[in-house]
Amino acid sequence: MSGSAPPRAIAGRVLAALAVGAGIGGLLRYGLVTVTVRGASMAPAFRDGDRVLVLRTRAIGAGGRLVPAPGRGRVVVAERPDSESPSPDPARKLRPWLVKRVRAAPGDPVPHASVPGLGGTPDGRVPANRWVLLGDNPTVSVDSRDLGYFTSTSVRGLVLCPLPPVRTPGADFVERPRRTRGA
Repeated sequence: MSGSAPPRAIAGRVLAALAVGAGIGGLLRYGLVTVTVRGASMAPAFRDGDRVLVLRTRAIGAGGRLVPAPGRGRVVVAERPDSESPSPDPARKLRPWLVKRVRAAPGDPVPHASVPGLGGTPDGRVPANRWVLLGDNPTVSVDSRDLGYFTSTSVRGLVLCPLPPVRTPGADFVERPRRTRGA
């Protein structure tokens, strides 16, 4: 019986493959998308033109709990909560997505020191279904300092990682002077 794996080893491999498949299926259920950063609001972490991999979130329940829930300090993609920036495609009525860092989640203390314009709450905590999102570069960022709280339904995804730049064929070709042997 040389060359054949024992039934237990085969069963283990099949179970491992099923587990990986279920994990990938779970990711696809929420949806992985790529988002291109526009502007300098997240510099130096992300610069204009950087691409990031985003795991789509969804709000569930009456409290708008996000799955998966982004923690403080994590970077998210959110829909702009105001209607001043219409979509380039008016038929779809989508708002632009913003890449921002979570400063405070529902139930966290309201960060009045970094966002003095946020409305007060009786207990001094961020209300349910509300998020404080800030850009890393406050001089150019449009975020909770300008727009107030973001709702759970406006948070569209959790940034998982930066992606390598897209390479355009020939774009990084640099002609170098040819070396000649001395005479």
